[in-house]
Amino acid sequence: MADAGCLYTISVMTLFESKPFDPVQARKRQIRIVVIVAIVAVLAILAWNFRHYPEERQVDRKKPTAYGTRTRIGGSIPRNTRTTASRIS
Repeated sequence: MADAGCLYTISVMTLFESKPFDPVQARKRQIRIVVIVAIVAVLAILAWNFRHYPEERQVDRKKPTAYGTRTRIGGSIPRNTRTTASRIS
């Protein structure tokens, strides 16, 4: 009981006492890092693409009633508001 006053002991490991290299554990660690980086990249891309989603949703909800016209299915220009240049050609 030489260290009776010490609250904890520190075990020091030298280079010669280190654990042997485990290729399975290294492969698992590498896969884990790649998966985390891929998930972060996908989340960043989704966050960037949908950064204005609440505003776009609100505009899409109000669009048909805001101008008093309805748009054609498959097109964004109402039939009755085409320019005269498109009627001539």
